[in-house]
Amino acid sequence: MKNLEGLHNLRAQEQLIGEQITAAISVSVVLQEHLFAVHDAMDHLITLLEVPAHPGGRNHALQLLAIRLFNLGGSTLNVGLTGYYQAAFQLLRDALELVNLLDLFRIDPAALERWMSVQDKRAGDEFKPFRVRTTLEKNPEFNGQRRDHIYSVYSDVAIHPTFKGTQFITSCGTPKIGPFFDINLLTALLEDFAAHISHATLAASILLNENSSYDILMKTDGFLDRLRRYEIRYLRN
Repeated sequence: MKNLEGLHNLRAQEQLIGEQITAAISVSVVLQEHLFAVHDAMDHLITLLEVPAHPGGRNHALQLLAIRLFNLGGSTLNVGLTGYYQAAFQLLRDALELVNLLDLFRIDPAALERWMSVQDKRAGDEFKPFRVRTTLEKNPEFNGQRRDHIYSVYSDVAIHPTFKGTQFITSCGTPKIGPFFDINLLTALLEDFAAHISHATLAASILLNENSSYDILMKTDGFLDRLRRYEIRYLRN
């Protein structure tokens, strides 16, 4: 019974922190716009599932990645908006891998078929995260981008048990066990989350919108217009 009581107490603490986070977002236009960008991208991922596809085909494979991205987004919201910031950034590293993979398929459409045909570890070497990042960094379209930098940052502070990573379980220098409210960590999370899920959704949209219906294309135009305005405000600095 004590274990069950502890679980109830943890859930109560998560609810309390979630309410504090919701209150902070409600009085911050910046945080609201970051969160709207996340929701907008997730809504568009649902739209992309309306694109005609058949099992085993290109569109079907891309939609499976869109589903993974949507589920990742929902998981990040669940843990991040209840005060588990380090766990949320762990999920964002997975989002980075999806961003890079989708960008690879966009610049090299044949890579999608090769990825779908991978049957063993050796055959999949081409799609290891560091190889995908290296390929993108060498491509003229992404000239000057250091995709390994943010990946390494997330690895150091969220994935690997480094001392540097303890900043995600402290607030004002005080260690915190369980969920807690910290406006700086919340802001950093929503900023990065919005940027990465929007990027990945844009790449998926470009890949899936070929021969789409008029309705889907119109929804895509709306998403792109809102994303452009968000990008001008937050992503070009």
